[in-house]
Amino acid sequence: MILNTTEMKTILTISFLFLTITLFAQDPYSVTKNDNKRVFGDTLIVFYGETIYVEATVVDNKITEFKKVDQVTDASKTIVITLGEGALGGNNSADMKISNPFDKTITYKAEMKTPKKMKEFIETSVVPIYPKIYSLEMWPYKIEVIMLTKIQLK
Repeated sequence: MILNTTEMKTILTISFLFLTITLFAQDPYSVTKNDNKRVFGDTLIVFYGETIYVEATVVDNKITEFKKVDQVTDASKTIVITLGEGALGGNNSADMKISNPFDKTITYKAEMKTPKKMKEFIETSVVPIYPKIYSLEMWPYKIEVIMLTKIQLK
């Protein structure tokens, strides 16, 4: 089957649009609070005032998949992350609480965006989350959104 020029242009245009939409939808840097998606492969997004529940699939002591769920149905594999008002000055600060249901320490990287000072995500320091407890991170300013990446069991 041989396509004429018009048919080929139409197919290429549709393919390009589909690829562009797919790539844009997969970009965690472009997600907004109104989007329901919070899991992007091995990247998790949490907005100020949110608590998210993420089930992690572990194979051979490695996290292989994350899935956002509406509630904790299996506490042995659900990571709970809350980003909210901090204890260091009310609405001018932020706290993030992350639970670790696993027998190994969770390590991760974090990037954040504040509402006034930063238009881009910047990396911030975080501490590991030891087994079977939660970690509490505090900042002396409000955080609009935080992105957790490179989440691993050690």
